[in-house]
Amino acid sequence: MILWGWAAFRPALAAEDHGEHGHGGAASELLWKSLNFALIAAGIGYLLYKKGGPFFRAQRESIRKDIEEAHRLRQEADERAAEMERRLAGLETEIESLRRQASEEMAAENERLKKQTEAALEKIRRQAEQEIEGAAKAARHEVRSFAAGLAAELAARQLRASLDEAADDALVGSFLEEMKKSRGSAPKELN
Repeated sequence: MILWGWAAFRPALAAEDHGEHGHGGAASELLWKSLNFALIAAGIGYLLYKKGGPFFRAQRESIRKDIEEAHRLRQEADERAAEMERRLAGLETEIESLRRQASEEMAAENERLKKQTEAALEKIRRQAEQEIEGAAKAARHEVRSFAAGLAAELAARQLRASLDEAADDALVGSFLEEMKKSRGSAPKELN
């Protein structure tokens, strides 16, 4: 439509432009420039209206989505920060609880080790007592055996000292007599 108006107006402008070169030429030139500016402005306006609207709507929608995403991320970060704050607040009580539990476990372990050590010492003491008792019995038996041996040797010495040859012959004779009676046979001669 603008082009039809331009086509109708152009011959009049061309005649005016050829007729006067003075003052009218400047008016004609100004009219041409104004008309040219109006056409370019109208074309740019049309392009902005047709193409700019969807472009700016898409940009506005993209910015809105980015703002919503940033808002959502901020809320998540705030929630995480609040959770970390709760954990840190509970961490101190948890550490104290762990310390108390470790202390109780150490005390229980010390008590268990103490009882175990006492039981081991008691066992060692009983074993030592048994070994001492066994050694004492063995020593008493050895002393008795030694004393019996000494007594027998002392008795033999006393017998030898108190026996003379005649008593010795009489003792051997009586022994041989006893043997004859018990066996019923005659003994062989001894030298």
